[in-house]
Amino acid sequence: MAENSLNPAAFGDNSKSGPDFFGLYKGEIDALLSQDDNLLPLLPPVSQLSRDVKGVGREKGSMKKSCQTKGNNTSTGSAPLFSNGIGALLSDFKRERLQSLINQSVSPLTQEIDEMENPVLSVCRIRSCLSHKEKLLSLDASTHTVDQPQHPKKKAKVIPACADLESEQIQLDDDLRFILEHDSSKVKELMESYTTEISTTLQHMETKLEEILNCVMTTCRVMTLAEKQELRTRIQKLPATSLDRVVEIIEQDNPSQKYSGSILNVDLSVLGNVTLWRLYFYVATVEAASLQVLQ
Repeated sequence: MAENSLNPAAFGDNSKSGPDFFGLYKGEIDALLSQDDNLLPLLPPVSQLSRDVKGVGREKGSMKKSCQTKGNNTSTGSAPLFSNGIGALLSDFKRERLQSLINQSVSPLTQEIDEMENPVLSVCRIRSCLSHKEKLLSLDASTHTVDQPQHPKKKAKVIPACADLESEQIQLDDDLRFILEHDSSKVKELMESYTTEISTTLQHMETKLEEILNCVMTTCRVMTLAEKQELRTRIQKLPATSLDRVVEIIEQDNPSQKYSGSILNVDLSVLGNVTLWRLYFYVATVEAASLQVLQ
């Protein structure tokens, strides 16, 4: 095969079509919050790009509940902890519009993240196979026969993991076989280019998501002392695997302060209000996920 015939498509399809929903919703939220209340329209604007978003009627999560203007009160008439958080500092119109944008964003943003799964797995598995290519080609040659059906269009996501290298049933699709048999320097060059492209996309998504969350949290009311105490208790009950993200959120508030192992003893009273609400929603998400596992 000619050296210039190496097809980047063999590494998977990372082409993105359609709008950048992370940038879209960040822009719409910024525009909403920057509007003068005296100049707001009587009816909320509808984004042309979000009209066809499906799943708008499946709004879920603690952020949606907190956006509601009327939470369920306790038997004494007082609001429960952490209720009416998001949008508390906004006018009724802005609060309802912000709630609508949050609800609308869940489906398309989740879809964008899900679409990155196959490209990421493809890169990881191709790298793994390249490091064992002699063994894979040898096993493939010993098990491949003319009677076996061919699958020239298989995608990289079916590449066997390293744990399967001892299997006697290994078969390589044409794309992967071509990658393994091709000049290693050319393959390495394409892999580096493809990895950089994926990393850039993921970094953009992460950055915009952080900006969206921070922007939304600026609309929250001041967290009460009782809520801070309850939040600290709930942080201390988190599984160890969830504490790294807690550290990341807190260090965004004060990058010069490193918490590491002392995270369970952090003084929440010194943290900014945006950070406190970011922590609350993260803790609520982890707790909800844990309950789903138990059910």
